[in-house]
Amino acid sequence: MRNSLVFCLLSLLIFTFQINAIRPNANMWEEYTAVLQAENKENKEEDVSLEKLLSTSTTPVLVDFFASWCGPCRLLAPELQELADATEGRLVIAKLDVDKEPEMSEMYGVAALPTMVLFVDGKPMHRLEGYLRAPRILEKIEKFLPGGNK
Repeated sequence: MRNSLVFCLLSLLIFTFQINAIRPNANMWEEYTAVLQAENKENKEEDVSLEKLLSTSTTPVLVDFFASWCGPCRLLAPELQELADATEGRLVIAKLDVDKEPEMSEMYGVAALPTMVLFVDGKPMHRLEGYLRAPRILEKIEKFLPGGNK
């Protein structure tokens, strides 16, 4: 009985450590969002709506539907940065806060967070839901990108 109790306490301690080890730094999320906003402002003079971005972009657009309170969305932020670095010039990554634009998330049937929708020529071509690592995201959308495996 005592061994079982010690095992349970040890397991709980290890589990707690693992959760804390993967919890993203709050500053990391803010820095990532600030970088994306700065990059977007460099590329345009004023905010561009999602509709305008999708209708004018000649490059596929991956839209990350997120919420600031969503833990998996926060974990996804560095993965999207890695994906942006790996697909430079072949993919535009946009973020859409579902709390600020609920009608857009409804329009595209977003029911779970995080959800990523890949648009090609303004049309939704592929949907990914939940937290995924950058290599897995790239594997799933590569065939839709310029120079990708069809």
